[in-house]
Amino acid sequence: MPKRICLLLISVLLVICDQPLQTNAKECIDMAVHAREVVSCCQYEAFCSEEVDEQCNQQLRPQIPPNSPNFTVCFLDCAYREMGFLTENNEIDLPKYAAYLSPFDKNYRIVTANAVGDCAAIQQDILRDVDQIPSRCSAFALLFHVCVTQLTLRNCPAERWATNEICKEASKVATCCKHEAFMDAVTFANCFKTIDAQNPEKDVQSVVCAFDCAYREMGLLHGEDDIDVENVSKFHTQYDEAYQQTIAKAVDHCIANKDNIRREAELAPTTCSAFAVKFHACVALQVVLNCPVGRWTDTPICEQVKSGTPICEA
Repeated sequence: MPKRICLLLISVLLVICDQPLQTNAKECIDMAVHAREVVSCCQYEAFCSEEVDEQCNQQLRPQIPPNSPNFTVCFLDCAYREMGFLTENNEIDLPKYAAYLSPFDKNYRIVTANAVGDCAAIQQDILRDVDQIPSRCSAFALLFHVCVTQLTLRNCPAERWATNEICKEASKVATCCKHEAFMDAVTFANCFKTIDAQNPEKDVQSVVCAFDCAYREMGLLHGEDDIDVENVSKFHTQYDEAYQQTIAKAVDHCIANKDNIRREAELAPTTCSAFAVKFHACVALQVVLNCPVGRWTDTPICEQVKSGTPICEA
């Protein structure tokens, strides 16, 4: 998978999979270390042709530094438009996307086509987020592609899922529950853009530091490990009552365990505190484990979680 696409998923995986996972040897795997491996657990196909990849690279490289956030945003926008997936009216052309998938095997084609359809159904919501993200190019293609990749990862065909130890354990905490945003997307994007420009070759560190920045900008975290429950609650009042209760219980659980989370954070080899990203991962895991019925995805992987597959606690 190209580096620029891999980076899009690292922040997602740090949230969903940052909780250490139990191996057969009863040891725990630090997902901050293995995030890149987990991104590659599902064997994806290229989302654009080699010709379009080369064309967009040649067009953008003279104008934008290749390792910058703007390059990633602009490359996705260029590739989606050149492939015909994104129309002049900024709408997804489902038939063209489906046609591109036609040469691939049936199971992958079905999973990816379903992901594209599901993400297209919420493209107006995606557009609202795009309007608030400062970038040289429209971020719609980037956010849409992240949506498609997340859903494909969640429902990856068994024959395309890697069998190494990291992927076996990562599958146990797949995104089984329909999460809502825990943070303001624009705040996180602005934090990541600033920090990644300072650390272009330190992908995981940029994500960790962006979480710390966003938590503080939103007033969710004060000092070393003081979580502002009131501000957390205010942000989630927009969601349904059952989900609000699940979040509240998750936050209470993680606050009760914050001494352990802080100790874990202190061991992280990053220049800023990893407490926010590890607290965030703790909440995400608790939401999965206590997901409201209407938000649960009934897949074999998710049933492993529901049936009690052991997961190390923070």
